[in-house]
Amino acid sequence: MPGAKNLIRKITYSLPETKYCHGPFHTKYPCGFHWVNHTVGIYAEFTYPSVPPDQQAAIYACAYAAGVAAYPTLAGAVASCAAGPACIKAITLAIPVSNSILRETFFKCIREASGLPNSVKGQCNIGLTWQKE
Repeated sequence: MPGAKNLIRKITYSLPETKYCHGPFHTKYPCGFHWVNHTVGIYAEFTYPSVPPDQQAAIYACAYAAGVAAYPTLAGAVASCAAGPACIKAITLAIPVSNSILRETFFKCIREASGLPNSVKGQCNIGLTWQKE
């Protein structure tokens, strides 16, 4: 089944990690910590059956509209977290809410798309995923 994913938001946050020094005889020992940046991409991933280009365009338009609708919830979570360890918790709490908005908007748009047959509408799916960049 064809599909695509659209980047909704890329987030960079910092976490403390233990720094190791090298001792004699190739041993390592903890000698402080440093901050390491991590980047995560949040994507709207969607699938659909093989369809003609005009129907594919309608599905892509619905996926785009759903991503636009889901974005503010994620943006608010990121703005409130100040890029530290609290950011992970804020994003983790925001993803289910954003995913719900994303799916609701997408399926409403798909239902209302006049050029799509019911067999196609029933095979479309969407959801939020995140991955390390």
